[in-house]
Amino acid sequence: MSIDTRLVELQGQNFQDSDIVEKNVTALYAFRAKLWGATPEEYQYIAEEHGIEANGHNRKEIFNLYLGKNFPQSKDVAEHQRKLDMHVHRLQEHFVNHGSQMALSSFGSWATGRITNIYSDIDILGVLSNDVRDIEAIETLEEAGFIVSKDLSNIEGLYQLQQTGRGLVRIYAMSKDGIETEFHILGERDAMDMHKINPGSINRVIPVGEKQEMLFSFNGTKKSLLKPGDRVPNYVKHDGTVFRGFFPEAVLFSVDIFDPKGVSEAIRRDVYKANVKAYLYHNNLYKKTELGFEIILDGVSFKDFLSTCYPAQGKAFPPERYQEYEEYFYEALQSINTQLKRIPD
Repeated sequence: MSIDTRLVELQGQNFQDSDIVEKNVTALYAFRAKLWGATPEEYQYIAEEHGIEANGHNRKEIFNLYLGKNFPQSKDVAEHQRKLDMHVHRLQEHFVNHGSQMALSSFGSWATGRITNIYSDIDILGVLSNDVRDIEAIETLEEAGFIVSKDLSNIEGLYQLQQTGRGLVRIYAMSKDGIETEFHILGERDAMDMHKINPGSINRVIPVGEKQEMLFSFNGTKKSLLKPGDRVPNYVKHDGTVFRGFFPEAVLFSVDIFDPKGVSEAIRRDVYKANVKAYLYHNNLYKKTELGFEIILDGVSFKDFLSTCYPAQGKAFPPERYQEYEEYFYEALQSINTQLKRIPD
């Protein structure tokens, strides 16, 4: 997907920076990790421990209350949208100015155009090239208005990613005006292999704790499975069913910020093709013909693909976003159908 139009002619805007320091950012992500690793029965205790008055067992609500208590917040959704646009624009300029060759895209509510509250964060997916300027740009993110938790982020691990092309490093940051910003940095070889069943996962340079995660299969099955702490699965096979993981979904519904070598675009097209192919296979949407195999096209639609494989994403995309995602889907579908006709029965 091309650079988001919100960034092309963004008018210069400035919002008041706060007195946030690195230890505040570290505390934020430490709190999030503690909350996300807890059981629902423990949420209330954790909230009270941090001086938060919360009723019920909604961890996202408790986390937002923590943000509101400890960091400045936008006055309304419109202001928050402008802040997000501004910060992503600053990121784009920062990596351009440093001569970086790293592909940057965003996923989540900002990318899909569905900002509904003042707590929406910024999620950045980066594909590290072998250019040393990539790491220089990350090391100097404060120039672009982001405070990084050096205690929790593994800047040194980025050199391993550059040398091997493999692995995941997360950079935990916050904008100076209080917006949670997380960078998911992948080695280029792992990113380019994301559409493949093997290796099927991306190893974390620094392992984290295991936790349960709700996953969806390509035929609509939903199941809570244990997410390993040493790697992030792209695809998970469990009891004969294949479930899709975190990064393929992030890529499918992402928007490019900076893609000097066309890496993000190539990865997105490959991941779309792999996911559409898996959807067809696991839902018996092939038929045999005299020439080989064909897709049962009258039984396939982007709407059904979303509702089956990505039900959380199928809600209320803005029209322009829906059209862009739909075009990728049908392009993948056509490519698969053309390829199948060349395969003898």
